[in-house]
Amino acid sequence: MKNHRIEKLMIALSHHLRHPRWHMLFILIGVSVIPCLAQQPQSIISPEVHPDKRVTFRLRAPNAKDVRLTREGAPPLTMQKDDQNVWSVTTAPLEPDFYGYSFVADGVGLIDPSNPLMKPNLLRAG
Repeated sequence: MKNHRIEKLMIALSHHLRHPRWHMLFILIGVSVIPCLAQQPQSIISPEVHPDKRVTFRLRAPNAKDVRLTREGAPPLTMQKDDQNVWSVTTAPLEPDFYGYSFVADGVGLIDPSNPLMKPNLLRAG
């Protein structure tokens, strides 16, 4: 709906400004503004610590076929994909502590892009 209103405004303005240079300016503005108005995917909360001490991990990976959560000292957990292309898994209750974890999507190790406190371990690269 917003895109339609912007289009109408651009057409109305272009009728008032008949000079070809102005038409090109409005086309360039339209081409750059309209994609910005496209709906962005909803942000993901990961990890999410629940009151009962369970923790939900999430990863948006629309093209992945298999995603697992790997944690230090624990077996990998298979994640499930929802209709928003978000993979998630919830752990059993965990005691408060620092836990190292990563995702493995189709065999590729990934850090959690939704966790601002995550730091890559460059010693294990490769």
